[in-house]
Amino acid sequence: MWLYKGLPPEKPRKQTTDIPPRAFSRRALLTPLYTRRKRLSMAPVRKIYDYIILDLPPQMNKINTSAMIATEGMIIPIIPHELSLDGLKILIGHRNTVRKTHQVPVPILGILITLADRRGASVKAFIRSMREKYKDVIFETVIPINIDLADTVIVRTPIRSYAPASKGAQSYGTLAEEVIKAAQACRADPKAPIPVISAPRRASRRWWQTRCRR
Repeated sequence: MWLYKGLPPEKPRKQTTDIPPRAFSRRALLTPLYTRRKRLSMAPVRKIYDYIILDLPPQMNKINTSAMIATEGMIIPIIPHELSLDGLKILIGHRNTVRKTHQVPVPILGILITLADRRGASVKAFIRSMREKYKDVIFETVIPINIDLADTVIVRTPIRSYAPASKGAQSYGTLAEEVIKAAQACRADPKAPIPVISAPRRASRRWWQTRCRR
């Protein structure tokens, strides 16, 4: 397990996953990866791991900005609710600012709709709207509300081990395939044009009423 006091050992590994302890702060965990110019770099650990995932909160702070500069691709989770568009607007706006200021691509691997209850008409309308607006960068997989996913937090067991046949496990398995495919495409052609992602706008009440009737 990679601790905050240093980088993981550079040695061949079998298929495994290392997760830093949650008790340590993100700043302490990422300190070994900062260069002399105070910029986050994944170079020291890219040779050790196939994929590195930084799970950061939706805050526009220095750590998140550094992660955008160093990343090969962003995954943006969003809950299918109109209020989530406000956070998405801020995040995309900050990402576009980072691109211009630091001259880095900051590609988006995909927008992920999660905690979705497909029984609601408003949720279905939200998903349709997101697919129409962000069809080039939105994942096909939608993570549903699933009791087994909630239970894994309590039992502290991966969903693939706790309930491998559940809808939650199947959804995350499909998502993993999509993420790997998108990451490989990004690595294969890093100079490929990046789709222009514009910030969303809140829909009017009349628009939602019309969409929910469909």
